[in-house]
Amino acid sequence: MALLKRDFIPVSKQQNMKPLHYPDCIHLSERCGCDLLSISECKGESCSFCQSAAQQELSQREWLSILNTLGLEQQKKIAGKYYSGKMPWKSQQKKG
Repeated sequence: MALLKRDFIPVSKQQNMKPLHYPDCIHLSERCGCDLLSISECKGESCSFCQSAAQQELSQREWLSILNTLGLEQQKKIAGKYYSGKMPWKSQQKKG
């Protein structure tokens, strides 16, 4: 089961704060919307883009590993097509 963020938002001036449960997602905005998608309300764990910070870090490490294991020519093709000729995975590898 995924970790949940517990937020409280006011329902009205007469009522107490109402607890709302949202998934631990890096894209969850302060207004319980989505910073990644153009939607005003979080879809919860059913969202295909729901991603925790740990999942994002793992994905980033896998991305670096895969690109760095490719041959130099293949890396140059990818860099030219998607990164204006730059290879950001090389500088990321040195930082980590």
